[in-house]
Amino acid sequence: MRIVNEDILEFFRQAPECEWCGKENRTGLDPHHVLTRGAGGPDVAENLVALCRRCHQDAHNGRVKPSELLAVAAKRCRMTVAEVEKKLWRLRRRSLRKRREGL
Repeated sequence: MRIVNEDILEFFRQAPECEWCGKENRTGLDPHHVLTRGAGGPDVAENLVALCRRCHQDAHNGRVKPSELLAVAAKRCRMTVAEVEKKLWRLRRRSLRKRREGL
């Protein structure tokens, strides 16, 4: 079972506005994983973007590209997209290695 970091997810739910369209947060935002949980995407700021319900749906339907959301997260974290990608893949490999060792 994958550990979920509820504190960071709650932080993104309480963000002041959608990081994609800029709409003000009135009912809570959805933390969206750029690298999906199913693909080993971790609950870290570099992999999460706070989205309103409409933008979250657009992200899942392919109307907003993961590369575009990755650029939003990178800018917020004051990193380059390449730096964020490197960190996410390193964390993903570590997670997969731990999972294999636990089996």
